[in-house]
Amino acid sequence: MLYIEKQIKLKTPMVFETYTQSIPCTVKKNMKYELDLISNDEVQRIDKHDIKYCYKQNYEQAVVENIQFDEKIKAQKLEAIIPRKDRYRIKNEFLLKAKKEKKEIRVVLRGGEIIVGTITWFSPYEIKVEFPSGKLIVFRHAVYDFSIPGEKIENESLYTNPNSTTYHLPGCRYLSRDAVSITKSEAEEQSLKACSVCKPNE
Repeated sequence: MLYIEKQIKLKTPMVFETYTQSIPCTVKKNMKYELDLISNDEVQRIDKHDIKYCYKQNYEQAVVENIQFDEKIKAQKLEAIIPRKDRYRIKNEFLLKAKKEKKEIRVVLRGGEIIVGTITWFSPYEIKVEFPSGKLIVFRHAVYDFSIPGEKIENESLYTNPNSTTYHLPGCRYLSRDAVSITKSEAEEQSLKACSVCKPNE
């Protein structure tokens, strides 16, 4: 996370949005799975998988004004997904295409936040999104849905159990440990039905 390391050196005032709180802070230390933040003159350690997005404090007004919510997703009160195999996965080719062509993207996070903007850069862990008067860093493990308006794309975001007749969203309670990823078109080719609990077709 070179971006985080840079903010540590600059002692940049930041805001980290987690599943449970908004933390105005500076970053003290970047570890493999955790961050030490200085908030209200105290050190607060947070798990990286609990972070949905972050931004510099001088962008706070722009961020607040630009983020909307999908109330249906927000109402589910989804938690962080720890196993990587269960997370929503965005193919890098789509991110690269959107970045090169400066196309607008739409990212929905597990807290229901809807973020629309263009990609400045991305890494295996983060996507920097720019919008009028502001920028923020989306943590890829917190993504619920990704799209490029006006384009049809498929991400490896669905799963099915071996010998099953249904497909599911990441994190569905009916997924087994040996579940495998599958695209929507592959599910349709195999005549799989959408799970009635997680409702991946809605």
